[in-house]
Amino acid sequence: LARKREAADERAIESRAQETALQGYFDRMTELLLDRRLCDPTVSDEVREIARVRTLNILRRLDTKRMRFVLEFLHDMQLICEETPTLALQGADLRSALLRNSQLPDINLAQALLSEATLAGANLTAGQLNGALLNKADLSSAKLQDASLMGANLVKANLRHADLRGANLVKANCAEVDLSYANLRGANLQEAHLEQVNLTGATFDEKTQWPTGFAPPPKAKVSPKRAKANQPWHWLSHSWPSKNRMNHR
Repeated sequence: LARKREAADERAIESRAQETALQGYFDRMTELLLDRRLCDPTVSDEVREIARVRTLNILRRLDTKRMRFVLEFLHDMQLICEETPTLALQGADLRSALLRNSQLPDINLAQALLSEATLAGANLTAGQLNGALLNKADLSSAKLQDASLMGANLVKANLRHADLRGANLVKANCAEVDLSYANLRGANLQEAHLEQVNLTGATFDEKTQWPTGFAPPPKAKVSPKRAKANQPWHWLSHSWPSKNRMNHR
């Protein structure tokens, strides 16, 4: 019993330390947003690098649950969106991050480390995930329409029921990936590695591009019907200022 109490006390101490570190990160980033105009497209490379280093450091410090708050904050500020984001997160350690149902369209996580991350039901529409490490990640029912996963490592990832319409999977490593019942209409899988991929019930059309010599199995199917989009999930709020408030300062 004493050991259980001791373990509980240690967990409580660590949780408080994590919250303190997270709030400290928000405070320092808010200073950069307000005083150094981090949201301004003309912001200096020095300020960008300060923000990037702080972000990479806090992600290494936080547990998998709190990583979500950092990404949602940065996404809300539009710092990690589009092909050329204000804040590049190459090499960001997001392994095992808990991001179920998160709303992160247009996010840029190119070359980020997302092994075993939980992204089930996440909205990553038009996201940039080129070269990302997503092996064993749970992307079941994720919205990846028009997303770019060129060269991404998806080995043993779960993409069951994922919406991959128009997605770019060129040269992606999809070995042993579960793509059962996924929507692959218009997806580009040229030069992708599809060894032992599960395409049971997956749908594709004449615009779907496969690796040279690859023939989808009979259990995959061509269907002209358009998949119904999933309803968006409203992400959890946290104590950070909105970008609109920043612009009014």
